[in-house]
This record gives sequence, C-alpha cells and structure tokens, in this order.
Amino acid sequence: MFLLLIIIEGERDEFDKQNEYVQNLYQQLQNDFTKLKQQSSFIDDNRHYDLLSIEKHLEQFKQLLKRLDETNNNLKELTRLQRLLTSKGHRIDFRTGGELNANLKNLEGQIHNEIERIERALQTENDFYQLEKELESYFKISSDNLISAHHQQDKGIAYQAIFDRLQQGEHGLNKLIQLAERLKHELPRSQYEQLQNKIEQRQEHLQTLLKTYQQARGEHEHMVKTQNKVNEELIAINDWFKRLIQELTQPIDLNLSLNNVNDILDSMAQLDVSIDQRLLRLDQALRDEPNLISSNDKEIRERLNTVEELKHQVKNHLNKRRTILDDIHQLDKFFCYFLLFFSDADFKLAPFFHGYDRNRLDEHDRELHSLEQICHEQTNRLAEAQKLVDIFRPHLRNNAKELCDSQLRNFHQTIEDLETRIHQRRKELDEIRQKSNRFNSSLIRLQSDTDRLLHMIEKAPDKIDDDLTTNYELFEQSLNNYKRVYGNISDD
Repeated sequence: MFLLLIIIEGERDEFDKQNEYVQNLYQQLQNDFTKLKQQSSFIDDNRHYDLLSIEKHLEQFKQLLKRLDETNNNLKELTRLQRLLTSKGHRIDFRTGGELNANLKNLEGQIHNEIERIERALQTENDFYQLEKELESYFKISSDNLISAHHQQDKGIAYQAIFDRLQQGEHGLNKLIQLAERLKHELPRSQYEQLQNKIEQRQEHLQTLLKTYQQARGEHEHMVKTQNKVNEELIAINDWFKRLIQELTQPIDLNLSLNNVNDILDSMAQLDVSIDQRLLRLDQALRDEPNLISSNDKEIRERLNTVEELKHQVKNHLNKRRTILDDIHQLDKFFCYFLLFFSDADFKLAPFFHGYDRNRLDEHDRELHSLEQICHEQTNRLAEAQKLVDIFRPHLRNNAKELCDSQLRNFHQTIEDLETRIHQRRKELDEIRQKSNRFNSSLIRLQSDTDRLLHMIEKAPDKIDDDLTTNYELFEQSLNNYKRVYGNISDD
C-alpha cells in the first residue's frame, strides 16, 4: 500500500513538473514574440541601423512558430497524462490547461499575422524591384528612340511614341513611389533609403529624358515651321518669277521721250536689286538652318531647283531688255540730235527753199504720226495683257488656297488616325489590366483556400488524440466490468 502511494505521488509530481515546464515554454514564447515584434516594427527611425533585415525577422517568426508547435505537442501530452491520472483516481484541477491552450492558439494567430505581414512586405519589395527594372528598360528604350528619331522620315509620329512611353514611365514611377511609401514602416531605414535612392535616380533619369525630348521636339517643330515658311517663300518666288518672265517677254511700251526710257531702265535696275535681296534672304535662311533640307525633303529641293532655273531665265530676260533699252536710248538721243540739226537747218534755209522745207516737214509729220500709231498699238496690247494678268491672278490664288486646304485636310486625317490608334492601344491596355485583376483575385481565393486547408490539417491531430482518449476510456470501463464479474487479473 505504501509502495502504491509512492507511485501515485511520483506520477503526480511528474505531472506537476510537466505542467510547469509547459507553462514556462509558453511564457518564454510570449516574451520572445513580444521582443521580436518590437524589433520588427520599423516606426522608430533612430533604431533602424541596429535591426536585422526583414528576411531575418521572417525566419525568426517561422522558428518561433515551430517552437509553438512543439509546445502544443507538449500540452497535448500533458492533457493525455492528466486524463490518465484522472482515470486512476487522481483529483487534478487542470483548468489552466484550457487557458494555456487558448493562449497558445491566440499566440499562433498573432505569429501567423506577423508572418503574413512580413511576407506581404517582401512581396511589395519584390514588386518594387521588378517595376524598377521595367522602368530602367522603358527609359533605355526611350533614350535609344530619341537618338534614332533624328534619322526617321516621320519624326512627328516617332516623337509622339516617345512621349507616350515617357508618360507610361512617369505612371510607373508614381507607382514605384507608392510601393516605397507602403514599405516605409516595414523595412529598416537602410533598406528604405536604398529604395529612396533608386527612386531619386529614376526621377533624375526621367527628368533628363523629358528635357531631351522637349528640346528635340521643340527643334523639330521649329524646323517644320521653318520648312513651311521656306516652302511658302519658294512658291511665292516661283510665281513672281513666272509673272516677271511673262511681263519681260511682252513688247516694250515706249513713247518717243527720253525720260520714259530712263524710267524703265531705273525700274529694271530696282527689279534686279529686289530679286537679289529676296534670294539673299532665302539663302540666309537656308544657311541659318543647315539641317533644314534633308535627303528626304524632295519637294523643297525641287522648288529650289525651279527657283534657280527661273532666276536664270529672269536674269537673261532682264539683260536682253536692258540691252534693247540701252540701244533705244542711244538711238533716241541720236534721233533727237538729228531732228534738232535738221530743224535748225530748215529754219535757216526757209527763205530760200520754202517749198522744199514744207515737204520735209510734212514727211516728218507723217513719220511722227506713224510712230505715235505704233506706240498707241503697243499701249493697247500692254493694257490687254494687264487685264489678262488681273483675270488670272485670282485663279492662281484660288489654286494655291486649294493646295493649302488639301494639305491641311491630309494633316487632320493623319492626326485622326493617330488618335484612333492611341484609343485602341488604351483599350487593349484596359483589357490587359482587367485580366490581371481577375488573375490576382483568383490567386487571393487560392491562398485563402490553402490557408483553410492547412488550418484543418493542423486541427486533425487534436481530433485523433480525442478519439484515442475516448477509446482508451471505453477500454478501461470494459476492463473494470470484466474484473467485477470474473475477479482480478494477474500481471501475467
């Protein structure tokens, strides 16, 4: 009997020791969790350089979870021992076991929450670096496109594509800033400052690309405006030269006055100066913009060649007319001198040769009348030519206006086509974004189902242990009934 008491007392002491051991394990777990949670909280910036990385904290929380599983196993063993002792007649108050079990489950939930928080932070950090690599690729492509845009035929479309890509890069940079802001209290300050440095580098790179783009786009637009002005000037000069050629090929409208010839010579000299000045301004504009005429600007080159050809024709006609006018000027001077000489002679010889002088005067009158008639005909022809010029001038202006309107319609159509393509691209991006959201939702549901399945698996050992305990109690009850009916059973 004394030996039995000793055995019972020993079992009771073993249970108490085991209970105390499990309580100590839980308390140690609780202390370690509190300490680790404080260390993993990166709100106090003054401590950041002394803390471990976020990956180390995740590993420590996982180790803490393993220790909690071991404590749960010890608690289950303690519960089994308590039931065994109770079945042997021991009176054990094990209400602390239920409290301990609830505390362990609560602690397990907190540990899982911390692990999920850190894993989300790690995923956010991975997303940050992935997006940062994509931005680097975006900026590299944009930089290469800026270099190649100078050699493309349609620079307007090329610069618009670069602008769209830079806008996408700017949106990505804003998202990068948002990701870094979410990690502000999830990472040590050293790691967070690394993210900030990368953001600053990308911002500087983006600003550099934007400045380069704006400068190149501005130069291109200035070049286009200059090309349009040069085209307009070339068209105006060509039309002017054609009118001059038409005027210079007409007969000269003269009267027999020396002043009229001098006036025409002066006007031709002024016209020659005007031609040189206008061509000089055009040549100066071409020299100021050495890249104005590229190998692809066939239209400007053709107009320049036409201007050069028409200039030579106008110069030739001017030289011919100047030569003719010089000859007329000399003949007119000689004719005036001749008339003056014979008029003076006729006046002096009039008393001696009155009849002869009268005949000479009549002949001179007839010649003058004939010359005046010719001049009148030339004047009429010039007036008719001026009327024709006035009639054709509006038609030429209308043709030029129709040409400009046609070019404007082509430009508007090109812009509408570009806007349609941009709208289609945005629609495709929206569809891809919706598919991505649906895929993320599926991943979230899959993660939730996996967590629920793991939770059910973790609960399964408790259910198996309860079933074994119930079966053991039924077995002991059957054994006691057998002893009561058939007597004691020996150890054998």
